[in-house]
Formats: sequence, C-alpha cells, structure tokens
Amino acid sequence: MQFLTNRIFAGRLLWLFLLPLVFWVPASRAADTEVTLEQTKAAVLLRISEFTTWPSNARITNGGGRVVGILNSPGLLAAAKAFVAADPKDRTVVIAVDSLEKAAACNTIYVGKLDELAKQALSGARSKPILTVGEGPEFIKAGGIIGFVFRSVGDEVSRDYLISVPAMDEANIRIDPRIVKKGIKAKEAR
Repeated sequence: MQFLTNRIFAGRLLWLFLLPLVFWVPASRAADTEVTLEQTKAAVLLRISEFTTWPSNARITNGGGRVVGILNSPGLLAAAKAFVAADPKDRTVVIAVDSLEKAAACNTIYVGKLDELAKQALSGARSKPILTVGEGPEFIKAGGIIGFVFRSVGDEVSRDYLISVPAMDEANIRIDPRIVKKGIKAKEAR
C-alpha cells in the first residue's frame, strides 16, 4: 500500500512540474502568432463577401471567383493576399486598386484612406453591384456600404461595423440579414 501511495504522490508531483510546461508551450506559440489588426480586417473583408448576394447580371470575373480590390491600405493588401494564398481552393483574387478602371473590375472594394481617388472610386461604385468597405462613419457618409469601427477599450480592441442600408440597396446587393442587423445595432449604439 505504501508503494501505491508513493506512486500516486510521485505522479502528482510529476504533474506539478509538467503543468507549467503544458501552458508555457502554447503561450510561447501564441506570442509568435499574434493576430494583427490588418489580418483581422482581411479575414472579415474576405469572409463578408461570402455572405453577400449580387444580382444575376453582376459581372463576376475570375471563373466565378471574387475580385477584391484594396485601395490605400498596403498592410491589408498583404494580409488579404496571404489569406488567399493559404487556401488553394479559394478562387478569390486580391488586387491593389490604383485606378478607377481597376476599381470597376472588383466585386468588393476596401478603401483605406479617403483621398481623391478613393472618393472617385466610391462615386463610380454607386448604383453598381460593388460591395464597398472602409472605416468609420466618415466612410459611410461618403457613400460606402460597410464601415469598420475599431476602438480601444482598455487593453482590448472593440471591433464593430456600421452598415448603410440605403447604399446597399442602391448597389442592388444583399448582405445576410443577421450581419445587417448586427451592423445596425452597432450604429444605433452610437
């Protein structure tokens, strides 16, 4: 019996030494793989178009895949390209938008900074089936459909979004009602 008691004690003692290692390894890996704000935006941008329905006459290029254009956000462009490259089945093409012609060829456009080209691209996208995504209420006021809102709350970042239903209706696209409802709630809370 003494042997069994010593064996149980030794097993518990071993766990006391191994337990910190179990938690230490994932923590060290988590530090190496911390998700950046640009990666978060890229993931949401690429995912939101999966919940978007375009009219049947909308031009979908790339063999039925989506064309996502990114304007004035090189970090987001790199993150989005990395996401698409990681999935060989994904037919999404991510391009840098540096002209109105490239903007017109997209199904989704992300606008980083609202400069003159961005305002022209938004104006050209109106009444066309193009999902326009940017940041904040200023983007929505400029005619965009979805505006991300990122706020620091202590050590954490709150991620919300605003949706302009009139801009969505004008573009003749439909976003899943659950996403629209959450976006509207985020808007009403402001």
